[in-house]
Amino acid sequence: MLVLAVNGSFANLIVYLIQQFNVDRITAAQILNVFNGSTNITPVIGAIVSDSFLGAFMVVLISSLISFMVKAHPGHGPGGPRSPSAPADHSAQLMKEQDD
Repeated sequence: MLVLAVNGSFANLIVYLIQQFNVDRITAAQILNVFNGSTNITPVIGAIVSDSFLGAFMVVLISSLISFMVKAHPGHGPGGPRSPSAPADHSAQLMKEQDD
């Protein structure tokens, strides 16, 4: 599901760059490719830096503790209360505004 959400946001980013920033399509695609590449390589760089300073086992221990604390906290994690979502007619209102 996350892959679908990310791909949808990429399409929205291209449309946003073209319509709001008046960027041509080729430049918008290049910006998206740079953004996509940097978001994919950043975790690898972070892992190398954290392993070199803390060691692999300490990084696993710290991240496991953080993950446990977040999931154990009431109101967070799967099944917990969610923040209120936008009204259902919000997209229809945006579409109406674009047509005017």
